[in-house]
Amino acid sequence: TTRQALPGDAFATYRFNVNPSGSASTVADQWVHLSEITLYDDTGSALTGRSGNLELLCSNPHGDNPASETASEACDLSMTTQWRDYNGGDLVLSFTAPVVVASYDWAACAADDVGSIETWSLEAFDVGRQRWVVLDGTYSSAAFHAASDGGSSPCTWMGPFMIEAPVSGHEAMYY
Repeated sequence: TTRQALPGDAFATYRFNVNPSGSASTVADQWVHLSEITLYDDTGSALTGRSGNLELLCSNPHGDNPASETASEACDLSMTTQWRDYNGGDLVLSFTAPVVVASYDWAACAADDVGSIETWSLEAFDVGRQRWVVLDGTYSSAAFHAASDGGSSPCTWMGPFMIEAPVSGHEAMYY
């Protein structure tokens, strides 16, 4: 029988599938940047870095990154660094053991909208099915626009975003 992915399912690999801002006017502007992403378990504890025997590795397969703005910069718990990908690619978060992600948030620091992320989805790799499953696709097609906090900081936290059960009768999205 086929089983749908539900909140509470554990996965070892997650993907933050991002799309550049709709304000990008040229192909050269179709890059993305992200200062930090944090995944949380069902107790609200951050699943970052090293925690006991658990390790997190962030990567950007097929990315085009400056040497000082690699994928690991998005998972280093620092708002003073950032990940940038000139190919507008995805951020992959791989744990050494399966973990349950209940929520997540992320931050972007920029003086303008170029490279901003407006649409995204959080996905997990289902080893049994050998494909990605969308855990949160709330903003995969409708742009999310962060409200300004009115402060002088160029950094904006997005979230928290909760991983919720699929609508009754709807299968989780696999592809």
